[in-house]
Amino acid sequence: MFKRSDRVAKLIQVEVSNMLLFGELKDPRIQGAKIVNVNVSDDLSKAKIFFSVEKGINSEDTLTGFRNAKGFIRKRLAEILYMKKIPNLFFIYDTSDDKISRIEEIIRKIHHE
Repeated sequence: MFKRSDRVAKLIQVEVSNMLLFGELKDPRIQGAKIVNVNVSDDLSKAKIFFSVEKGINSEDTLTGFRNAKGFIRKRLAEILYMKKIPNLFFIYDTSDDKISRIEEIIRKIHHE
């Protein structure tokens, strides 16, 4: 059985991803970002939105872009999700893709030797 916070997290992930996909977020710093995961606190007051970026894109610039767009994203979520209060959004750069790439590179080097 799923907790309500898990269902809200999935909805937020889908909706913010759709905002990126359909160009609702116009900030060029956000282009090339992908929403990887969302964690919502049990009391639904906080949502941590984890994102990754394509290679060659500055993650700090993307983070700044998301922080500047936070008000717009919350407003859009309020229109889409039927909740009394929208969680406060926190954007976090997800480094797991970088770690996976580094591990694959090490494995390739070891295998090549």
